[in-house]
Amino acid sequence: MALDFERERERMVVEQLEARGIHDSAVLAAIRNVPRHRFVAPALCRRAYDDTPLPIGERQTISQPYMVALMTEAIGVHRVPISPPMRARFSARSATSTG
Repeated sequence: MALDFERERERMVVEQLEARGIHDSAVLAAIRNVPRHRFVAPALCRRAYDDTPLPIGERQTISQPYMVALMTEAIGVHRVPISPPMRARFSARSATSTG
């Protein structure tokens, strides 16, 4: 059965972020729009919206959603730059992904 990533993202925002006190509407909107499942290996897609960091290769991780939201809200940043390696990885995944 295919996972509904949009529904999983919304569940993540409600249960992991809003329920823990993240209230900045710009931060919540941004996180609602990030397709975390495209940043992880296909074998980890089902865990993309779990409350945990996940490996993305090269001994790096995609951070726990709550920590990203908490830090972004705390410093008031509404546009977070993506590093060139992440941009390349996202572009490659986007080109081959349908979900």
